Amino acid sequence: MENTQSQPIKQDDSGRIMGLWISVIIVATTAWFSSYSHLNQIADFFLSLTAYDRSSHTGEAIHFFFYDTPQGFIAVGRHYLL
Repeated sequence: MENTQSQPIKQDDSGRIMGLWISVIIVATTAWFSSYSHLNQIADFFLSLTAYDRSSHTGEAIHFFFYDTPQGFIAVGRHYLL
């Protein structure tokens, strides 16, 4: 039988865990700013993969989807992170 109980965090590990959390926050913040600042270009790229022009209703809807959906995910993610 294996011992399935979790081990308490040692005092030595707390600094390593804090460093890991700080690294994750820095990477997530960098990814957030990078993706948010390039959403228009990303949406234009995905629209270019289709046969629709942005001046059409369908083209604008596709562009809006790829532009606005990530903004919603970013806002929700920010809400849960902060």
